[in-house]
Amino acid sequence: MQFYYPNVLWMMLIPIVLLIVLIGTNKSTMQKFFNEDVLQKLSAGGNFMRSETRNFVLFAALILMTIALARPVMDLQEHESKQELIPIVVAIDVSKSMLADDIYPNRLELAKKKLKYIVQNAQNSAIGVVLFAKSSFIMSPITQDFTSLMYLIEHLDTGLNFDNGSDMMSMIETADQLTVDFSAKNIILLSDGGNKSDYSAEIIYAKEKKINIYAVALATKKGTAIPKKNGGYMTNSAGEIVVVGLNEQMSTLAMQSGGGYIDFSLGNSDIDAILNDIYSKSKKAQFESQKVKTFTELFYYPLALALLVLLIAFSSLPRKKILSALALLFVLSPSEQ
Repeated sequence: MQFYYPNVLWMMLIPIVLLIVLIGTNKSTMQKFFNEDVLQKLSAGGNFMRSETRNFVLFAALILMTIALARPVMDLQEHESKQELIPIVVAIDVSKSMLADDIYPNRLELAKKKLKYIVQNAQNSAIGVVLFAKSSFIMSPITQDFTSLMYLIEHLDTGLNFDNGSDMMSMIETADQLTVDFSAKNIILLSDGGNKSDYSAEIIYAKEKKINIYAVALATKKGTAIPKKNGGYMTNSAGEIVVVGLNEQMSTLAMQSGGGYIDFSLGNSDIDAILNDIYSKSKKAQFESQKVKTFTELFYYPLALALLVLLIAFSSLPRKKILSALALLFVLSPSEQ
């Protein structure tokens, strides 16, 4: 037998023993002036337990409850649980072009919806999230805490004033930092393609770092104007309304990196196809191992015995004292309104 919380024993038993010694050695006033024979003759007889015996019984119950608090267990064993998961980084383009409403309600809201679906349906995976426009920042490191991640997604304000432009290189470098300790490096890119006509440098970097980019095209080829917060639409330096459509060069970036490319769907078939491809190609990475303890609980034995001892101690009290205690409790209890 072992104790799961052995410190409880030393923290509680020592004060209890000291209390027993102090009470046991402290004589009452009557005992100081009369010897035991005289007290025996002066005492009224009764069937109740002597106070010394009752104190001993109460202390025994207290010790038993302390043992129960220390949580005695049997067959305590420690097992190491290792998890092998596939790390995935979801990169969301939050540039101003993602506010275009050629997709209802707009591109960014659809990206947020698909991110939720990834978190809810990714099996045997750990997920990190990167937001990017002209610069990139980490919304969440690679984690299995999907509850906290969903909270962050729910409270992501898509109405924030993000920069204009999409720096794909910054996004890939940030994703590489998140996956630096893993052999499998996968990015699910939710974007309208950005504003570059040549992604050669990004492709070279992704190949060197062995990063697979899976792009979901969140825009129509025809495109649409970008609405402003205060009404109207974004214009260029000449005062002309800017119309932004899908940048199909994103497909070259995705395919040549070793990943994949797919047009958006209003359902989730696009995400399902990407996740299936990632699972079929990627090797699982070992995450931090967790130690799990198994044992048989025994605390209820000393606890049950303590309750029995307490019952014996209280049942030995004179009936008048018990009734007085109950009456006092009734008087002190708050009256009903």
